Amino acid sequence: MTIFYVISHSTRSIDLFYEVIEPYNDIELFNCTTSLSSPLPIKKSQGYYENDVIRLQDPFNFLISKRLKNLLLTSGITGWRTYDVKIDGTPSENYSGFCIEGRCGAILRPKQKGFLNGIQFEINTWDRSDFFIPNNSLTIFCTKKVKQSIDDLNLKNMMVQRIEDYEWYNP
Repeated sequence: MTIFYVISHSTRSIDLFYEVIEPYNDIELFNCTTSLSSPLPIKKSQGYYENDVIRLQDPFNFLISKRLKNLLLTSGITGWRTYDVKIDGTPSENYSGFCIEGRCGAILRPKQKGFLNGIQFEINTWDRSDFFIPNNSLTIFCTKKVKQSIDDLNLKNMMVQRIEDYEWYNP
């Protein structure tokens, strides 16, 4: 049986994050359904501590470092791609935008409402990518292969937890 995880990022007030300075569709950017004709222009918004994962102003888009990108490539991790960014008008060599191409069917919603532990999806809808998102969701799922790679880098602001332990709200 495949073990799955949910990935999220935590941000401290000292952590650097950027904001996009032109209009964009944050959801299409996140799920790789838009193509950018030029690098995405961003600028520093707050903080100063650079991590391997740096958030943009919306709650789900982020940049990854060259170090993390190289690890994902050399590890053969699937279900993602990057896009170029310009930081304060200069093309970035150290960071790229990150989006999720992998997919699975919708989250299976129980009848119970409120905060729940554990999240499920129909396994036969999973496209076998290492990074993937459920239909109609912005939750990032990943395989054990991704978790092991992230653990190898000792990322400070990326949280990875088993989907059985993930707490979420069912409206």
